[in-house]
Parts: sequence; C-alpha cells; structure tokens
Amino acid sequence: MDFKSVIHPLASLIEQSDNIAIVTHEHPDGDAAGSSSALAHYFRHLGKSQVSLIREPLPSTLSFIDPHPTLYGDEAIEALKSADVIFCTDFCDPNRAGGVPGEAIEMSPAKKVLIDHHVGAPLEKFDLAISRTDVSSASELVYFIIKRLLSGLQKEKEFLFSGACGYYLMVGMTTDTNNFACATYSSTLRMASDLVNYGINRDEIISQLYNNYRENRVRAMAFILSERLEIREDGLAILKVGRARRAGEHPAIHRQGESFLVPKGRWECREGLRTLEARLLCPHDGTDLFPRRRARIGIGRKVVYRDGHPGICRN
Repeated sequence: MDFKSVIHPLASLIEQSDNIAIVTHEHPDGDAAGSSSALAHYFRHLGKSQVSLIREPLPSTLSFIDPHPTLYGDEAIEALKSADVIFCTDFCDPNRAGGVPGEAIEMSPAKKVLIDHHVGAPLEKFDLAISRTDVSSASELVYFIIKRLLSGLQKEKEFLFSGACGYYLMVGMTTDTNNFACATYSSTLRMASDLVNYGINRDEIISQLYNNYRENRVRAMAFILSERLEIREDGLAILKVGRARRAGEHPAIHRQGESFLVPKGRWECREGLRTLEARLLCPHDGTDLFPRRRARIGIGRKVVYRDGHPGICRN
C-alpha cells in the first residue's frame, strides 16, 4: 500500500508533536476501538509526553479490546484545547465524534489528521488526510501507516505488532470485515497474515468476538427465530421484523451492529438457522418490503436492509 505522498509530512508532524489527541466516532465499534487504541499505543511507544485517547466507553461485548480508561466530556474538550495534533480515525465528519462535540475539534488550534476508509470525506477540513476506500477498515490503514513509518526498523515492528498494538489492529479489522465475510481485499489478507506471523492469536480474538453473547441478545434471537421465522414448503425463509416503535413484544437491542428491532424506521433481518433465501415482510400487512431483493442468510452472516438498500452489515 503506497503512502509516499503523505508518509513524510506525517512523520514530520508526529516528530514535532509532544501532545497528541486521538478521537474516534460515537458509539465505538471494534474498528473504532482497535484503530484508536493502536495509534495511542504507538505514540506512547514513541515516548510522547501526552497521549489523550478520546472515546466513549466501549460496550461490554467489546471491553476486552482495551481496558485502559479513555477521556470524554469536559476532560476531552480540555485535552483538545492543548493538543498539538488531533488524529481522527474511522470517521470523517466531526459531528460524529464520540466523547466530544464536533465543534471542539474544529475550534482546536491543533493540526488535524484524518485516517478513514469511508466515502465522501471532507478532506478540506483536515491538515493531512489519509482517506482510502479500497481497504477493509481504519485498522488496516493504521497498520500499513505504522508499518511504513517503521520502515527499516524490524525490531520495532516486531515489538509493536506482536503485542497490544497488533492485537488491537487484528480485532478492528476482523470486526469490520465480519471475519472476512465482506470488504476484504488482498491487502487485508496480507495484514492478517503478517499479524499471525508476528504471533497474534486470532483464535482467541474470534472466541471473544463471536462466541460470547449477552443475555438480551440470546433472548432476542430466540424470540425472532421462534415467533418471527416462517419456512415455506418451497424452502423460502421469511423473517417478519417490525419497526421498534410499533413492536411491543420485545425491546430493541441498541448495541451497534446487534439491534434486532431498530428505531428510526430502519428494517433488519438477522441470523438464519441455515443458509436460506430470505424475504422481509411487514408484520402489519404482510407486504414484501423489497419485492425485487433477495438475500441469503445463515448463522454468522448478517444481512441488513436499511432505508431500502440491502448489504452485509459491517459492525
């Protein structure tokens, strides 16, 4: 992955900065947590006098990623005021910042650096922008950026990528690709292979991410599969999923990437018993919500319909 045009100014900016703040998006997911924690770990390894990780607390299902405390609220606003540089990772709109209001970032006198993989990034708002949409995740971008910054320093790379920094990045990439089910590129596989070779235990990460379930998630899954799933004689599986504000049978699950009955008028289907063709019907009048769309669902796959557009869910 080529960063020739940005790696030198980025290295210079990092070298000149002693007080660094790192911000990610609200309701942090695995990629937000992994990419921001990896950056914080890297800057502390460089011996920076002040590294502020500004992030909302992680949900219980992701708290294993990084148990270290983070800043948010008034403490985070003060940290931004005194920062030399602010790194924004896994989001490109300051209004989506987690732990601080967006205007606190925009009003800070610090230099702003963007590391993001989403489309439509407002590059003009940043002093330095590394924005790529042909990667799986912000964690993948951070991996290759650090790797390039440490070019020629093999022992340094081995030390960082075999420890917490590599662990954070592997978790972030794994969640955003849904364990390589989507948004997986050749560079993604190279990153994963590198980190495994450095000694990162992917089996332990997979166990933490996909073999642990909160009670309310299990109950929601049981409710949907027992009360909302219908398999016709022709093998078509139908999941009837209603709007949260109308569905009184079961409360919505609000963790990002796990909600079953979703507020704000969005529709989702999740977790089939086996790989089946699925159709989404309105529970109130039986209307096929997307008559021209079909999805194949199975355990471990997340197929999501939001605002009329289907796609594999990215946590």
